[in-house]
Amino acid sequence: WRSHKRTGPISGQELQHWAGRVIATEPESFVEEFIGHFAETSLPDDVLLDGVSTLMDVAAQAGQPQIVEAVTEAAKERLSVVVDKGRVHRSRLRAHAACGSERRVEELLRQEREQVADGTVTVRSLAVVVKGYLKAGKTQAAISQLQEMVRLGHKIPSRAISELFAAAAKA
Repeated sequence: WRSHKRTGPISGQELQHWAGRVIATEPESFVEEFIGHFAETSLPDDVLLDGVSTLMDVAAQAGQPQIVEAVTEAAKERLSVVVDKGRVHRSRLRAHAACGSERRVEELLRQEREQVADGTVTVRSLAVVVKGYLKAGKTQAAISQLQEMVRLGHKIPSRAISELFAAAAKA
């Protein structure tokens, strides 16, 4: 990453690749590596927002909720980039689910229920939780969230069923 970033602009796909490598090998340097890089370059706001969103997605997928928070805060403070609250919420949900923190996921879902008039959770939120739980090997917790989707009248995406079977086969 350090030598590659000097070669010029990088695509979103390249950013995702390098962010995944850095978070897997040097998670403690993740925020500084990427937010620092963005701070040193003059990029349009929409490009910065896309980059920050990619970093949040990578951290969430890796089950690193503290890095999701650090990226969100650093983007706001150092780049003056504010990420949509819904996106931040879903990144938090996925990160906590991916590290198997069922208690924290339930707290975040409760907060979401309290913020909407009908007291329900969005299908997007439930989907990221299912995906996170499956990554963490928490198949029963994922099944519970799929049941909640059905209870709320949402259709379960076929991909979720495929991922559930794949996770169950590994268990």
